[in-house]
Amino acid sequence: MRRNLTLQAGLLTGSRAVGQIFNALSGIFVVRVLSQFDYGTYRQLILMWSTLILVGDAAFSQSLYQFIPGHREQARKFIGQTLLVTIVLALVWTGGLVLLAGPISGFFKNPQLAEHMLILGAYLGFSLLAKAPETALIALERVGAVALNTMIFEGMKFALMLFVLYRGDGITWLLRVMALTAALKLAHLLWTLRDQISIAPAGTLTSQFRYSMALWLPGLLNISGTYAHQYIVGYYFNTIEYAIYAVACFQVPLIGVVAASINEVFLVRATEYHKTNQREELLKIWLSACRKAQMIFLPSTIACVALAGPLVITLFTRRYISSVPLFMIMVTGLAFYGFFQDGMLRAYGAMRAYALFYLLRVALALGLGIAGARWFGLWGAAISTVAALVILNAAQLWKVAALLEVPFSRVLPWKDIGKIALASGTSGILARVCAGLIARPPIALMAGGIVFGVSYLALIRILELLSADDTRELVDNVRAGFNRLGILRPEVSRQSQN
Repeated sequence: MRRNLTLQAGLLTGSRAVGQIFNALSGIFVVRVLSQFDYGTYRQLILMWSTLILVGDAAFSQSLYQFIPGHREQARKFIGQTLLVTIVLALVWTGGLVLLAGPISGFFKNPQLAEHMLILGAYLGFSLLAKAPETALIALERVGAVALNTMIFEGMKFALMLFVLYRGDGITWLLRVMALTAALKLAHLLWTLRDQISIAPAGTLTSQFRYSMALWLPGLLNISGTYAHQYIVGYYFNTIEYAIYAVACFQVPLIGVVAASINEVFLVRATEYHKTNQREELLKIWLSACRKAQMIFLPSTIACVALAGPLVITLFTRRYISSVPLFMIMVTGLAFYGFFQDGMLRAYGAMRAYALFYLLRVALALGLGIAGARWFGLWGAAISTVAALVILNAAQLWKVAALLEVPFSRVLPWKDIGKIALASGTSGILARVCAGLIARPPIALMAGGIVFGVSYLALIRILELLSADDTRELVDNVRAGFNRLGILRPEVSRQSQN
């Protein structure tokens, strides 16, 4: 059973990683083909979709993780009940987008948004409806179907978007093919789950609603804090300036997947240690998780800062060279992926503090974001975002120190983080110098990346950050993961160990 669960987790993570790569590639092609104004319009539409897809179903689909495993005999009714609620909410959101098209266009100072609201609503509606059967299949441990669905339809969307861009059909057709693939994705999921759906109330709608609200309200605060700066920029600046800022918000692919994977493993172990009152072990695993995560996220951050110029120009063309300094500011937020305060708060059951920190994030994002945008323009908006993360993480770390009953000086492996910063900073300088000697951005990016990687690996060995045991553990974990996924046969693994 454990091998089966591991395989399912690998399939799900792998398929979502593939989907992220397809979305990142499609975004790069879109920005290269569309004009700056059209790209700004497209990103404003995607901003609304990205916000509403996370909160639009009021967390009813997520509640299936709670209700299906414990009530398998009623799974069909819970799924049907969730679909009914989601249909109503999808219609409400679609109708709201259409009816409020004028005010929304006025908020963003972009009259072209109004003509896209109906098709955006359709894309949103199909996407929201797909969440319920997708979650249900995962809860029923039919992960293979979800992984196949994700790879097929994300690949189809990518191919159709490339076709539309090649034909020069513009934003309307981009949204149409996105809505079409979302509808096909939904149809496939419903067909796959056809024997597990009963369109009838389960008799526990009130219980499911209460649980959904307990998930939805903190999630709403989190999403508000995450996207607030982009809405602020959309309100205070024109569409072309928004396009420049949107490029600066480029998310490095797979970073989120890595962070989520580490956090999930940490949360399980931390909860176990807390329940058995193993404080020393809990502190050790916290320090170990942060140390190892920062060995990935901190150098990634500094590498992006050092090579920001060739990176932005290579991916987004010289039209967006003014995005480079903004990207250098925004990308520093990557370093905070390497701390896991949320997991620690949840492990301790400190849910009141957990919610209060979400409120703090929203307050900081709005307060600092509005002040920064009004007084210092796009630079102010970018700096305010990072400043909010610094303040929030400092406050959370202070709380974690209190939970672990250690002084703030011991809440993180500060000495090792300093060494990682030294190795990353030195490698960043070398990479920047190397890239500066090469005129063509793609070659400069490649050469700078190689110099950074080689020098960083050499320095962490010199600084004794990566011991022989760490290297052996990393290789063993990678090999074990390949074995579980069937990529590397056990026979090969045993031969390589001999």
